[in-house]
Amino acid sequence: PTKVGTDTWTRVALASGSTCGIKSDGSLVCFGFGYPAFEKQGVATTWTSLDGSPLSENYYGLQGTSLHEWNFVTAAPVASGLENDWLAIAAGSWHVCGIRTGGTLWCKGENEQGQLGDGTLVRKDNVVQVGAATDWTAVTASGSATCGLRGSGDLYCWGSNDYGELGDGTAFHVAPTLVP
Repeated sequence: PTKVGTDTWTRVALASGSTCGIKSDGSLVCFGFGYPAFEKQGVATTWTSLDGSPLSENYYGLQGTSLHEWNFVTAAPVASGLENDWLAIAAGSWHVCGIRTGGTLWCKGENEQGQLGDGTLVRKDNVVQVGAATDWTAVTASGSATCGLRGSGDLYCWGSNDYGELGDGTAFHVAPTLVP
């Protein structure tokens, strides 16, 4: 491993050919394919969360509680225009999910394996709520699968199960399913 710069970092995310990170001062920096070396993304120093999508080359970040999205084409983060009440985000290959301040879970993007958890296999360009639960505490996504923790400590997963990532031997789930 090689240390990147002299600053300290609090978050890092990779997408295809590039890296973005949040420094300890809250600033957002991206480098790699499509970004000049160590390009600071704006002057804001309030970035709190970050995730990257390895196939779609998109990044998703929280500036305070405002959700932003960007890639090497747009270069700079663009506000999503959604409500400013996001607590956590997670990006899969072609989808993103986030928890809002009320404990609800929302997703958007590709959905061919049910990874949005909305009970369908239809792509959504706008965020859709995942069920009616209001006690989501964590979310993670990878490839075409998504998992989340509820306030009870129960783990739910949905989407693709090509490699056993849902933990139950099925092909896929289109809605959150309790992991045994």
